[in-house]
Amino acid sequence: MLAKIKEFVQCHLDDIILLIGVILISLLSFAAGFITARQQEKAPIRVERGGDEVPSSSPSLSHYKSLVYEETNSNSYCFISRW
Repeated sequence: MLAKIKEFVQCHLDDIILLIGVILISLLSFAAGFITARQQEKAPIRVERGGDEVPSSSPSLSHYKSLVYEETNSNSYCFISRW
């Protein structure tokens, strides 16, 4: 049985070395990425629902009503941007 294993290893030595090399490079790449990601850890983003009111510092939205018109022959709306 040991002779069969030795013969198999001798026969496929190049493939075994290539497989070991690919596995080692993969593990090294994963470890490098993991270490880099751990060093760049940031605080998680928190999304909170705000109030429904419009802040006083925002521009007035009343001028948008004049920028939207309805075509008489269809049910589509068009928005005309002045900016």
